Amino acid sequence: MRLSAKIGGVAAGAAVLLAGALAVPAHAAPPSESRYSARIAYSAGGVPHITARDFGGAGYGYGYAAARDNLCVLADDYLTLSGERSRFHGAAASYTSSGAGISINNLDSDVYYRYLDGSGVIDRALASPAPRGPRPELRRLVDGYVAGYNRYVRDVGARTSDPACRGRAWVRPITARLVYLRGLQVGILGSGVYAMHGLATAAPPAGTAGRTARTAQAAEAAARISAARDREVMGSNGIAIGSAGVRAGSAARGLLYGNPHMPWTGSERFWQAQLTVPGKLDISGAGLLGMPLTLFGHTNGMAWTHTISTASRYVPMALRLAPGDPTSYVVDGRREKMARRTITVPARADDGSAAPVRRTVWTTRYGPVITGIQGIDLPWSRGTAYALFDPNAGGIRLMNSWFDIDRAQSVADIRAALTGDQGIPSSNTLAVDTTGRAFYADVSVVPGVTDALAARCDTKLGKTLWAASSIPVLDASRGSCAPVTGKGALQPGTFGPAQQPQLTRRDYVTNSNDSFWLTNPAHPMTGYPRMLGEAGTVRSPRTRAGLVAVARRLAGTDGLPGRGFDRALLQEVGLSDRSLAGELTAADAARMCRALPDGTAPSAGGPVDVSAACGVLANWDHRFDLDSRGAVLFAKFWTLASKAAGGPWKVPFTAADPVRTPNTLATGNPGVRQALGEAVAAMRKAGLPLDATPRGTQFAEPAGARIPVPGGPSAAGVLNALGGTTGADGTTAVGFGSSYIQAVALAPGRCADARTVLTYSQSSDPTSPHAADQTRWFSGKRLEPDRSCAPVPGGREIGGS
Repeated sequence: MRLSAKIGGVAAGAAVLLAGALAVPAHAAPPSESRYSARIAYSAGGVPHITARDFGGAGYGYGYAAARDNLCVLADDYLTLSGERSRFHGAAASYTSSGAGISINNLDSDVYYRYLDGSGVIDRALASPAPRGPRPELRRLVDGYVAGYNRYVRDVGARTSDPACRGRAWVRPITARLVYLRGLQVGILGSGVYAMHGLATAAPPAGTAGRTARTAQAAEAAARISAARDREVMGSNGIAIGSAGVRAGSAARGLLYGNPHMPWTGSERFWQAQLTVPGKLDISGAGLLGMPLTLFGHTNGMAWTHTISTASRYVPMALRLAPGDPTSYVVDGRREKMARRTITVPARADDGSAAPVRRTVWTTRYGPVITGIQGIDLPWSRGTAYALFDPNAGGIRLMNSWFDIDRAQSVADIRAALTGDQGIPSSNTLAVDTTGRAFYADVSVVPGVTDALAARCDTKLGKTLWAASSIPVLDASRGSCAPVTGKGALQPGTFGPAQQPQLTRRDYVTNSNDSFWLTNPAHPMTGYPRMLGEAGTVRSPRTRAGLVAVARRLAGTDGLPGRGFDRALLQEVGLSDRSLAGELTAADAARMCRALPDGTAPSAGGPVDVSAACGVLANWDHRFDLDSRGAVLFAKFWTLASKAAGGPWKVPFTAADPVRTPNTLATGNPGVRQALGEAVAAMRKAGLPLDATPRGTQFAEPAGARIPVPGGPSAAGVLNALGGTTGADGTTAVGFGSSYIQAVALAPGRCADARTVLTYSQSSDPTSPHAADQTRWFSGKRLEPDRSCAPVPGGREIGGS
């Protein structure tokens, strides 16, 4: 096997050519094909364009190129999926699930993934035809991916220049099974990931009694869940413009803007590529590391993006235990014995040796027994236990869904993929095509809990959670209280596609992580189960900002040329960094500031002289551009004011005017005045001038670089939403937010006109030339042509057999 170019630090425009056979270690199952070939040519920003004669070759090139850019992140996640973190890192240590934004103990994680791997879900899928099992082409793609990844491990592996895993024994070959487990891991990011500790530590009570779940604690947990949703570790904006929203004179028929707000580190990083099998596949976009699939992108006929939806993804089921036997439960008056599985985890001892640790996982007809999820305490007492109904842990159809979307050429094709595969785990889908149709759907895996079922079967604990967070806790002692299977649903206990919201328009659809209700205010969607999301309730500032921005552009009242969108205007709107909260309240805040007696505002530390802040707020441009003076002060003020008792608004929300309400700052609210005092005090304590700008306070830090980046808080109504860790000096190291940004224009008979940027760049290896280059583009709001139609220079094809 030979390479025509050296792989370590390939410049833009160079080509990497792969061909030949892969020798897989005995402990790894060999792929179904023994020989693959692929052509990989790189364009600006380190984006690979992978061409192969078949799906196996395409996967081979993808696996090799992905490992070249992100070997340590990939190897670490495959270690997690193999249930061996305790063996290499110790059972007491923890890691961060970047997608969930939580810390997970290694032993808990190992028990969970070994339980999941042994549950039979992957074996059943691999033994089933599509859509329940992987499509034959997808199997070949995965097998090739494994071969390509393993080829890179053989060629470079632990000799990598990336210090995160250089010399580490856990950098090793993988099997296809781990790739399918990666699919399951993505599926449970909104559900099972929060129950790992509760599953790994669940045990029947040893005494005669036991703790019981407390309603008050449930209310606290619901508040924490709501707060976590507000933090939006994962979020997104999606805008799909149909033919009626396109600017006069533009050749485009459909336009799409996508900007997922995702973690900038860890396994939920995106990686950008074009993957081509002539006549069978030609997809350009970005996918999550660990699977050879594109999750956001375009073909020449359509473009799509996803946003995290508001649907609830899991249901705790309250088990009534049989008298005298806490490992048996009663359903419709009949006892059922829990099944028990012993999970053995190799764990590193203090002397470096590996000693097995054993845990017991208890399972029921509804799912595994857990003692807590997402901060909800669910203790196993003598009379009650709780099982987790998590339908996303029950299949890997999500891989079929994205594989079929990757081959789609129209909105109709995407709709068919969503409704036919029924695998999208936690997201809305927005799409456009060359006929000018704009499409929205939340056709995803959601437990089948209707409002009537919740009213009839919710426990006292569940009613508290349901009211605050749309999470029920159902009475499992009645068989009729199990989640129902909707018409046409492939997964038992889930809603069918006909029960879920879908909308096709010629003007536009949009979503910024609120429910389906105001996808287009001209066509409010109502009548869906609360489990899917709420209608008639206040929308987030970012949702309102997106709706206002689209309405202004269509009316031509935003200061930009003409009316309607083209690709450049859509890109400019998406990255404008305007703050809707600033537009609605900054002038009021400045007037309030000037009216304060003696120019002082209250704070926890006593009165604060805020007189110098009045002019800063009055002169701020209501944006979070790099040089927007006053943006930092407003962000601190608004973060505090939005949490003031009684709320920050004088005019309350009304469902009759949901885009324009609430509005007007409640300057008479003492909490709002105190927010100003606290914000000014915080700026001074950090040594920041009151007119500090994002350029001096907000940074991305790839590869040791410190790159200022534009954007602001989601809560301030900024579409280009960013967040991270703020230090004592008041500067913020960005850790999540805008990630793979794409602006795409589609026209019949033409190549897609697409511009993209991956905000944190392609490679997590700090020694790579592509660890920070696209981040510098993002700093300047620069999106590059994705070269999906133009030949990339420097490449040539070589054969394989």
